[in-house]
Amino acid sequence: LFDGDLTIDGFNLHSLNPGIDVRTGGSHSIEIRNVTATGIADDGIKVSADGEVTITNCTASNNDGIGIWVDDTGGQVTISNCTTNNNGGGSVSPGGLGILLTRIQGDVQISNCTSNGNVCSTPGVHPESYPSCGYGLYAEQIGGQLAISNSTMNGNSVAGAAVAIASVQMSITDSVFQGNGQGVR
Repeated sequence: LFDGDLTIDGFNLHSLNPGIDVRTGGSHSIEIRNVTATGIADDGIKVSADGEVTITNCTASNNDGIGIWVDDTGGQVTISNCTTNNNGGGSVSPGGLGILLTRIQGDVQISNCTSNGNVCSTPGVHPESYPSCGYGLYAEQIGGQLAISNSTMNGNSVAGAAVAIASVQMSITDSVFQGNGQGVR
């Protein structure tokens, strides 16, 4: 638990377990930019903050678990210019997922992101047992608006994007969802 605003800039992580896992207390914010997390035996980037979360120009691909996971956040979440491709394939539950958003109180903006080829492949586990794996983007319990723009979510084993347990206004503009198990659900 970090008590203060935090910026992580310019790291390359490969073959670690876990990748980046940061939590702040109070109303502090987290900014992660120019980070590459690949080949992680768990999740690439995971953050939780009472303040705002900004993730920019990051790659979190080819990890056993989730590419980018933002959880239990009180402020606005912005993810832009990020790539979260080909996550899954290891033994980590809930399996592969590009971007996971859970328990976000503020608005969420996803822009200029690519989240392709994420699979739900935990051995012996059916995707319905872990409803959030195999997606380009999965959002659950979002309190504000969810906006996706200029993004591509193709070839994900279950769906390009899904929203669950939310009374959220969702907008998708200038984005492509092709070759997924389902487009948007």
